[in-house]
Amino acid sequence: MLMDLREKISGWIAYTIVGLITVPFVLWGVGEYFQGGQAQPLATINGQDISQSAFDQAYEQERQRIAQQFGGTVSPEMLEGMGIKRQVLNALVMREVLSQYAQANGLRVSDAELAGLLRSIPAFQENGQFSQARYEQVLRLQGQVPQSFEPLVRLDLVVQQLQDGIAQSAFVTQADVDGYVRLRDQVREVEIYLLPAAERLAAIKPDEAALEAYFNAHQADFRRPERVRVERLELSVENLAKLMKPAEEDVRVAYEAYVEAQKQLEVRQARHILIAVEPGADDSVARKTIENLRQRVDNGEDFSTLAEEFSQDPGSAKQGGKLGAVTRGMMVEPFEKALFALPKVGAISEPVRTTFGWHLIALDSVEPVTAKPLEAVRAQMEQDARLSMAEAQFHDYADRLATLTYEHPDSLLPAAEQLGLSITQSDWLERTQTGEQAKLIQAAFSDDVLKQGRNSEPLDLGNQQAVVLRLLEHEDAADQPFASVRAEVEKRLIAQELDKTMQAEAESVRLAVAQVGELAQPAGAQRSFSGSIKRQSREVEADIARAVFALQPPVAGSVSTQALRLPSGDYAVLRLLSVKPGEPSLVAADERQRLMQELRRNQAMSDGAVFDAYLRAKAEITQRQDI
Repeated sequence: MLMDLREKISGWIAYTIVGLITVPFVLWGVGEYFQGGQAQPLATINGQDISQSAFDQAYEQERQRIAQQFGGTVSPEMLEGMGIKRQVLNALVMREVLSQYAQANGLRVSDAELAGLLRSIPAFQENGQFSQARYEQVLRLQGQVPQSFEPLVRLDLVVQQLQDGIAQSAFVTQADVDGYVRLRDQVREVEIYLLPAAERLAAIKPDEAALEAYFNAHQADFRRPERVRVERLELSVENLAKLMKPAEEDVRVAYEAYVEAQKQLEVRQARHILIAVEPGADDSVARKTIENLRQRVDNGEDFSTLAEEFSQDPGSAKQGGKLGAVTRGMMVEPFEKALFALPKVGAISEPVRTTFGWHLIALDSVEPVTAKPLEAVRAQMEQDARLSMAEAQFHDYADRLATLTYEHPDSLLPAAEQLGLSITQSDWLERTQTGEQAKLIQAAFSDDVLKQGRNSEPLDLGNQQAVVLRLLEHEDAADQPFASVRAEVEKRLIAQELDKTMQAEAESVRLAVAQVGELAQPAGAQRSFSGSIKRQSREVEADIARAVFALQPPVAGSVSTQALRLPSGDYAVLRLLSVKPGEPSLVAADERQRLMQELRRNQAMSDGAVFDAYLRAKAEITQRQDI
């Protein structure tokens, strides 16, 4: 339940709000500067385009969110490895598909609902109350006004309404819970035989003839690809910030943002009582119950005792309703708002309604975070101000970078001097490289750069980074002599021969242990484990445990076996003797209720995914595949 309470606002409305709070200046339409005119849409859904600027904004907000999770910084390589750009574009496409369906089917959000959400957002509040002036100020920093922002929020709420409706229609039976328990608590009796690769490695010593034969048969694998070295003129918020000279007013604005951020870090210890309400069910009985409990607390009864007796949150009830340390952003919005509105330690909230039911909240302690005086953080505030100024001027500098490198196609020096940037030199870039370097490779090997000797067009690297390339050095692809790659040849051949040896020996051991009954120790293998394990057992490696539970249960009078290659290069041979299902009757009532809720959430997610796939299949979608 605690984890559920922490989910807060979900979906694309969360991206919108997080963007408002965490991104000082959103990246708008940088791609258009780099493409010399109107950028082509990244996707089209039933005739509705997703523009480069919309993608850039969503990507920047997601990058900021991930950076916060990793302590404030995240490398482009990490984002590339996570496939964030593709995920963001897919999410934008799905958001548009859902919004079109919702609008076509008459889903609406009232003015009162929209106003209620906007008034609840801390970024739009002063002294805990909604401020129209603060609201308009925050939007201006994002390049928006209420007339453009509110329709976007309204649309997101409509999409959320659709998703909530699908989620609330999910249901799970007691038989489903029983089946889940039988699988979750399953016990498997297994023997594991280990074949260490290190013991076989020393015996594999290919001679020079074998190495040369392997090289001759795979010479193309060792061919050095075509490669170039380039000059780089890079524009980023970080290097642009070094050129900024903030005024005292800029520093003061940065300090006010810091003070507001510190307020968000306040930690509160709290307890709660939950009377659960199933999705779509009548909540009148639950409300009456929570009101009666509130009266009993007012009459002097102990909150913790009542929580232990009546709370239906299995995660906290036995601890007297204790939730532990809570900060802003951890709980669903109505719960958070009520908790942080409690004026002092010992205060009890009025009944609070969330998607999980009715709550009472007791405030146990407050750990305020006090902002340091300006002079104590002046250096950081000046740096924050420089970054904000750089973000605000990034588009102008990007435009000038494109113009100067186009007007002086045979040199990066004029642009570097006028913009105050530094020219750097790359290592060798190979034509066959992929991943993070793919965009640079494509530009470096373009006809303009490689054959005509011109500057490249500015490349948008994301994260408010742009770079222009110029050729320094070029080498064609070439065969390499055996002597220069001998070490790599030996490494590959040994690895190939070792794996062939390991496979053969593991299969021999598997056949030896496939017999029923007690066995002697198979030759060449070590029995590393014999006993019973559960799915989350730590007695064996996770890879081995997963393989054990993927084996088909043995039929009467037999065992199930498998030879498994481990990430280390070792092999394990598994011998599954028996499978005992979990016993549903041993699960306590509160645990069954928790499992019912968990399975319902999983079912809701599955139903949502099926519905999304159905709508996407029906829609006419064109989408760029190089992102």
